Amino acid sequence: MRTGLAATTVVNYMADLRCFAGWLADQPSLNGGLAGAQAEDIESYQAHMQEKGQAPSTINRRVHTIRKFYELAMTEGWVSINPACDVHLLPRSVLALLRALTDGEAAALLHAVRSVARSSLLSRDYAILLLLLGTGARVSELVELQLEDVEFLGERGYLLVGERRIDGGRYIPLSSEVCEGLKRYLRVRPRAPMVHHLFLSQGRRPLSPRTVQALVQNYARAAGLIGVTPRVLRDTFALAVLEATEDVSLVAELLGHRRVKTTVERYVNNQAGEPPQIPLHGER
Repeated sequence: MRTGLAATTVVNYMADLRCFAGWLADQPSLNGGLAGAQAEDIESYQAHMQEKGQAPSTINRRVHTIRKFYELAMTEGWVSINPACDVHLLPRSVLALLRALTDGEAAALLHAVRSVARSSLLSRDYAILLLLLGTGARVSELVELQLEDVEFLGERGYLLVGERRIDGGRYIPLSSEVCEGLKRYLRVRPRAPMVHHLFLSQGRRPLSPRTVQALVQNYARAAGLIGVTPRVLRDTFALAVLEATEDVSLVAELLGHRRVKTTVERYVNNQAGEPPQIPLHGER
């Protein structure tokens, strides 16, 4: 896959990739192969391997291989995003795979932004955390959001994630709290006439997934929270919606899952505790 690797490593990488490509080919709802795989598909592959009783070390090695493959694919220009960047390796305890913030933890995380963020980044970073908690968007989706993807309707609004709905995108309702945070950020967003991405760096460039992942983890540490990643914020949103509505199909729609089975496997069959109650998602 790249120079500098031992021959046995290359052989193992190729074997892992063939397993993943073979699994993709066996999925009737997927026809894009490796080039069209999404984070949800890799997570489903993880679940498939767990169901087959494969060891966590084997599963993690294969996910690591997939992640490295897409890093190479991005470098070579074969794909535009790495769908594996939002997929986390299995922890020692399977139940620990699913974690959500409590009300107090979510509040502490947001308070940490107000307390330690640089003044020039406070509005942006606060809006990012509100959006992750309030929409369940993946990091790879958040960094691709455009200004036109946000629509305000009075105190509330909607967010378009991905392409138009008819092309596989989805609309997510925004609460008044999320809308207010976005409006505050937009008032101070750096002027960049030729850049239409919603979230920008101080250098007026689109943010990278790595930057968003780092800022979430940095503010979590400042809040005294351990193991908080963007994936935890996505799970927090999903479980809050599930508890409020008891509608798995709605959760699947908001998260962008193409198969409700994926939602059931992660959020119904794998709950380690009671879902949190946080009023960050828009009412429907």
